[in-house]
Amino acid sequence: MAAPIDEAALGFSISLKSNDAYAKRRHAIRIAVKGLTVFIPRLKKRFEVADISATGLGFKFQKPHIKAGAKIKMDIFLKGEKQVANVLCQVRRHEKGKVGCIFVELDRAQDDAINKIVLIGQKEQAARKAATKDKNFKLPS
Repeated sequence: MAAPIDEAALGFSISLKSNDAYAKRRHAIRIAVKGLTVFIPRLKKRFEVADISATGLGFKFQKPHIKAGAKIKMDIFLKGEKQVANVLCQVRRHEKGKVGCIFVELDRAQDDAINKIVLIGQKEQAARKAATKDKNFKLPS
């Protein structure tokens, strides 16, 4: 058996934050998408989506508290245009002003539309990273 890693000799250490534990339980990486909202007919209101993945999404919502296990139907909008209708989600948690849901029984069209939205988010993220890298680039002296 190998000896434990000497973190002091390496000059760094690795630790998992509590939020990373949620990411490990997910089976897909969540990503922010600009202009993404959900409309929940039962509440007759639209909410900003904090993040989305192929398996679920999180939307900003303060009160009243939504219990884990509750099922919610919603429409998903991107920049004001409806992308997906009648998506059934199940609430996993409601904390810190965000409701985390998993998608339930998506049909093929819903699944395709959600994957398209996730791809848009990934492209936006790549563009933001490239812009930051370009902004911080300095020629060697």
